[in-house]
Amino acid sequence: MFSHANDEVFGMVIAERAHLSLEALREAALSNARDVTPDVHPVLQECRTVNGSTVLCLQMQIQTDGVEYSFLGYYYTDKRGSIQAVTFTFSNLFEEHKQAMTEFLNGLTITAGSSSPTIALADRPSGCWHEAVRSHQAASTT
Repeated sequence: MFSHANDEVFGMVIAERAHLSLEALREAALSNARDVTPDVHPVLQECRTVNGSTVLCLQMQIQTDGVEYSFLGYYYTDKRGSIQAVTFTFSNLFEEHKQAMTEFLNGLTITAGSSSPTIALADRPSGCWHEAVRSHQAASTT
C-alpha cells in the first residue's frame, strides 16, 4: 500500500497469476467493491495506453458507513496473469488529487518476457508517494 505525502490519497497494486479476460477483471473489481458496500457507481471506463501497454481505466465511487470514496484504477491482463493498480481518496477530494492519482497510475510499466506479468512503478512524482504498509516478508528481509 502506498500513501501520498498528505495522507489523503492511497494506492495499491495487486498482481496475480490468474488469467482473466479484461471484462472479467472489470467485473471482479466491481464485485470486490460491492462486497464492501452495494452502493458502487462506475463513473468512467475507457482503454488507455500506458508505457506501451493497453489498460482499462476504471473510475468508481462507493459509499460505505456514510463516507463517499472515489477510486481510480488501471487494470491489465494477459495470458501470464493480471494486474490491478488502484488509487483512492475521499470523493470530495477527488478533483484536488486526480492529477497525483493519475501520475501514480501512469508510472505503471508492465514487463514482457517473464512467466508472469511483472510491474514497476516508475518515479513516483515529486517523491510525494511513500510505502504506507510493508509486507511481513519485506520487513523481515531488511
